[in-house]
Amino acid sequence: IVTVSNSVKAELEKVFRQPVFRIYNGIDLSSEDCSDSSLMSWSTSGPVVGFLGALTPLKGLHFLLDSFKLVETPCELALLGPSSQDYLKLLEQKTKMCANKVIFLGFHQDVDSFIKKINFLVVPSTAFESFGMVILEAMKHSKAVICTDHGGMREVVEDGVTGLVVPSGDEPVMAEAITKLLANPDLRCK
Repeated sequence: IVTVSNSVKAELEKVFRQPVFRIYNGIDLSSEDCSDSSLMSWSTSGPVVGFLGALTPLKGLHFLLDSFKLVETPCELALLGPSSQDYLKLLEQKTKMCANKVIFLGFHQDVDSFIKKINFLVVPSTAFESFGMVILEAMKHSKAVICTDHGGMREVVEDGVTGLVVPSGDEPVMAEAITKLLANPDLRCK
């Protein structure tokens, strides 16, 4: 049995009661970038905080928006991914409490163009994540990452070294991490 993170490995060993091997996911860095920037042509007016993935409760978009309303530094939050109509309505209601602009871009295949346009990525999951491939996608383009402390994401992002890890559900800490990266371009680059 092979899995993608030590977090999943620990859970599977409880169930199967036999050794489980971990091989981390990877991403092809030599692949040719076939992105079409015209597909991601929304205009921005300042720094952009990005989210990439399905807009579902387990991915923590409600938590991200509750945190984002505490961010006073001028910026935009761009959300790329599919969503159900009910959850989208809830999220749209939450944007009314945010001082900064929130953009819903819907589903799109051109992930590379999106990541190139954002300043950093936030992965606010409120439930177990086995790994977090989207983190590698951001790192491929040298983008900083903030993620919550669920599952394998803690193995991909070493807090303060390869990104920032925050407790899930802690809105002030998430807002502080976002503000920290907005205020520190050198830290984002590092």
